[in-house]
Amino acid sequence: MGVKAAQQSETGSIIDELLAEENQSGWLGRVARQPSLNWESIVTALTERVREQIHISPPQARKLADLAMVVAEAIGSKLALAKSQRAKANVLYALDDHASAIEMHQQAATLFEAVGQNLELARTLSGSIQPLLLLGRYDEALAMGERARTIFTAQGNTWRLARLEINIGNIYQRQDRFAQALEHYERAYRELLTRDDVEGLAAALSNLSLCYISLNDFPKALEFHRKARHHCLKKGMPILVAYADYNIAYLYFLRGEYGRAIHMLRDAEQGAKAAGDLYQLALCDLDLSEIYLEVNLGNEAGELARDAHQGFERLGFGYESAKALAFAAIAASRQGQAFQGLKLFARAREMFVRNKNQVWPPLIDLYKALVLFHEGRLFEARQLAISAVEFFGGSNMGRKAALADLLLARIALRMHDPAAALEHTQAAAKRLEDLESPSLLFQAEYLFGDIGIANGDSEQAYRAYSRARQSLERLRGGLRGEELKIAFLDNKLEVYEHLVDLCLDRPGGLEEAFAYIEQAKSRSLMDRLVQPVHLRLESDSGQSELVRSIRNLREELNWYYNLIEREQLRPEENSPARIENLEQEARSREAALMRALEHATVTEVNQAGLEVPTHIALDEIRAALPSDGVLIEYFCVQDRILACILTADELKLFPVTLQSRVQKRLQLLQFQLSKFRLDPEYVRTFEESLLEATMAHLRDLYQELLGPAVRDFAHAKHLVFVPHGLVHYVP
Repeated sequence: MGVKAAQQSETGSIIDELLAEENQSGWLGRVARQPSLNWESIVTALTERVREQIHISPPQARKLADLAMVVAEAIGSKLALAKSQRAKANVLYALDDHASAIEMHQQAATLFEAVGQNLELARTLSGSIQPLLLLGRYDEALAMGERARTIFTAQGNTWRLARLEINIGNIYQRQDRFAQALEHYERAYRELLTRDDVEGLAAALSNLSLCYISLNDFPKALEFHRKARHHCLKKGMPILVAYADYNIAYLYFLRGEYGRAIHMLRDAEQGAKAAGDLYQLALCDLDLSEIYLEVNLGNEAGELARDAHQGFERLGFGYESAKALAFAAIAASRQGQAFQGLKLFARAREMFVRNKNQVWPPLIDLYKALVLFHEGRLFEARQLAISAVEFFGGSNMGRKAALADLLLARIALRMHDPAAALEHTQAAAKRLEDLESPSLLFQAEYLFGDIGIANGDSEQAYRAYSRARQSLERLRGGLRGEELKIAFLDNKLEVYEHLVDLCLDRPGGLEEAFAYIEQAKSRSLMDRLVQPVHLRLESDSGQSELVRSIRNLREELNWYYNLIEREQLRPEENSPARIENLEQEARSREAALMRALEHATVTEVNQAGLEVPTHIALDEIRAALPSDGVLIEYFCVQDRILACILTADELKLFPVTLQSRVQKRLQLLQFQLSKFRLDPEYVRTFEESLLEATMAHLRDLYQELLGPAVRDFAHAKHLVFVPHGLVHYVP
């Protein structure tokens, strides 16, 4: 072992012995008993340990900083005391005690200046910028930066200047002065690329990512991160390669390109594992869980969210840990585990409150209210929804306030109070007037229809459901317009069922009812066939300009929807002006997308990654039927099964039976058929009785489904049956 290594080992042993002492008196006693030791170098080693521990265990880092200060004061060294005070300031900043951190930085700066340590003074001034800007003291932060810049420039210390550029860029970004922030970040990035400062380069990359996102410049951000990845790979920095992979994946996530984002996050996850970067690994798990929630893969989302929570907990990242726990709660609720979901929501809420987050606790109250509503715990749900309305109604989060109003309306309907339901739905509709949200508008119109039914006003219900259907047609696949990740209205096809039901009693309403049946089945088929994880092709060859335009508008809309929510939910205070600007940009893209879709064919819309439900018109179906053919199409409306009898010159639509009756007879039939799988000797012995019983069940199903309609197709030579719902299981 060399001399230097031996000294380091001895210093480490002394520090471990000091830490084993129970209190400050023990520390002072050890210093007094061993005056010959180089205590200044021990203080320096302690401050290095603080830096190492600050992102792993803040409480341990604080103990190390306190020990350094006690030793420095005991030996009477101003330089050692200044170093320990700076270390303590950094710990206080990590613990979100920004005012105390600023005070401690100032004390350290005064001592460094007194002993003529200009480099250490400049480092301390640079370090004080972040807590100052978080408290909104921007002028002081800029002044500290300029003092530090003067010293670093005079010494020709370009590395420290690059580090300083990051901190100054943070001041401008905090003030939403993104163009100025970008200048500083890019200067820092260019200099740090020439060095092996992994931590500094990671900070520059992270802040550049935030800045480009804030500037809504996806192509520039993507180009930059790809370039950064190339440099990091070339310099042999696996941690930063994984970091760049993560940033690129996150950009695709914001654009709604989930397939590509999943693929790249998996790559970044492997890179983080190989590099031993636990924070990066937890981030990948967190974002993957959010994507899986978006594409309704609840089991995978829950597992990843729990892994992310555990990872962030070990690292001491409270906000991210709480967010992961909230995602795990959503996943549990989606899987029908209401008790588990509510328990996880409660834990996540407590964590957000401890972290002094203002937005997430009321948002979790809204999540919980939705779960309680689905569980029939209406009074509890109503109380939480009222609190959510009060909070979000006074903020710049109009969509969430509207959703809380809609939930209150649904609760009121369940409690047989249509007047209160109408009041809440009108409040939601008022909020949505200036917001582009087809999803929430659909839910509001649907509720107006339900209120009409509750009031016995079929005409009002018909008009409202018709408007709801029109809003539903604007809900394009691949657009992330949902405000929450818990489905509020799971079965969007119910609006078609209501319209069919109402049309049966309207003069001349049979053809309209048949059209709604076809539209419902078309949308149902589309929802089954749509791949939620869209993977965009690199090549645009063979695609029209219109297709590329629609695709880009879709991705930009996802980008803005995500940025709005990201801005609203960020840990620090959000920017109302920025949210309003993002809302305007989203409305502009929505209008442009609607105009483009009006000129696009179904094929072009599908090529662009959107899906459009299509149906065949009544006349086309008739033209396809032979002259002696009859089409018998079934459609389920709540518990009733309707039969449509279509010939070349006639359409009839009437109820034939109840789904509950068919389900019971199907169960009996399936039980009877299962006996044929028993021992062959048993089947041979009871063959006749088994066959007779089976035929009896088939006759029962015939009477339920065909008996009421048989007179309408008895003359036909060609029969075409179109099942729906349970009827698919009928032989």
